Amino acid sequence: MAAGAGFWNIMAKNYAKSPISDEASYQKKLEKTRACFRADMDVLEIGCGTGSTALLHAPLVKTYEGVDFSKNMVAIAKGKLKGSGLKNLTFTCEPIDSISRQPNSVDMVLAMNILHLLPNHKEVIGHVYDLLKPGGMIVSSSASLKNMNRVMKPVMHAGMLIGLLPPLQFFDTAYLKQMHEEAGFEVVELWEPKKGVVFIIAQKPA
Repeated sequence: MAAGAGFWNIMAKNYAKSPISDEASYQKKLEKTRACFRADMDVLEIGCGTGSTALLHAPLVKTYEGVDFSKNMVAIAKGKLKGSGLKNLTFTCEPIDSISRQPNSVDMVLAMNILHLLPNHKEVIGHVYDLLKPGGMIVSSSASLKNMNRVMKPVMHAGMLIGLLPPLQFFDTAYLKQMHEEAGFEVVELWEPKKGVVFIIAQKPA
């Protein structure tokens, strides 16, 4: 599960400094996610990175916890938290597929830009399903790389082999939708802001 943690530990500082590549889509994702929030929600974000999204969402819910398998990413997130004044937000370094929370204890899970980095993504989706309360929701945004340019795919594989890229899973839109449904979720929204990106909101039956 944590095979890519070393890569992200090395990349953490540069990642934290990098601008958002598609600001308009990012803002739309924030808006669509917030439309599902309630003030009494307990929210868990897996693969929270350096905490930027968590810091924006946390003021809108009861509790918000960000979890990442990279200790350096989490350290940066905790540094940002110190100056925020937020009391309902925490960050922890933990394997995403074995988060030690009670089943049926979370109202929403965010999985932003993380599923395509996980070889055991199906196991993680199943674990998320167990953590969510009946009626709870998962919001995910994933790279859809399966149908990418034929020239780029071998380049990306080479990048992974020499450590310039993290381990990647090559999904397409249909597979991502099916993966959520096979875990037991009902997909209530599927949006593709641009080619190669899939945003999904799915709900556990009440």
